[in-house]
Amino acid sequence: MAFWTPISPWRLRAGTARTVAIGATSASSTAMEAETRAVMITASSNCHISIGPAPQTAVATGTPVLAGWPPIILACGKGDVIATIQDSAAGTLSITELTH
Repeated sequence: MAFWTPISPWRLRAGTARTVAIGATSASSTAMEAETRAVMITASSNCHISIGPAPQTAVATGTPVLAGWPPIILACGKGDVIATIQDSAAGTLSITELTH
């Protein structure tokens, strides 16, 4: 039986990778650029995130992102920011902007 691997519909946007420190208080990224349609997110420690127009505040009951899991791709738009807060330990949230 043959295996099939889908082709990603996303392109990495050169020069748009960034990090946000995951800590005990909410921290936000800079705003996404106009061509951005989605973001790829990974975390070095378990955290919670919130995506939307600035200002954005992450809370402990927000969307979880687990360390060591495959990257998550989420829709977002121009001007959106991503806020993060730690689950139990500090770390780094990595964000890469994507487009078609």
